[in-house]
Amino acid sequence: MKKLTVLALLSFIVSCTSKSNSQLILGSWSMHIAKPNATINLNFIDKNTLIVNFKVDNKDEIDSMNYKLINNEKKLITTEKNGDVEEFEIAKLSGSNLLLIKGNDTLDLKKD
Repeated sequence: MKKLTVLALLSFIVSCTSKSNSQLILGSWSMHIAKPNATINLNFIDKNTLIVNFKVDNKDEIDSMNYKLINNEKKLITTEKNGDVEEFEIAKLSGSNLLLIKGNDTLDLKKD
């Protein structure tokens, strides 16, 4: 009986301490692209605001947009100020890695 109680308690502790994707995604993520010499930085400010900084050859292009997580937090939907919407699959999200997939494109981002 004690063994069952300990297992139940451990299971409860793990479920309480694991973070949801909406919590894990918050913060700054970046990725370097060799050709062209570019860096992408995604900064998830809060649960619906995203700032994208795309830097190519020391020229910054910065945009803010809204985002939301759907399908049990497995998909990321972004909406730009002009109304353009994009959908990404969240293939991996941990405390240090974010892997987004859209069609044949993959963004393999690291937590800053």
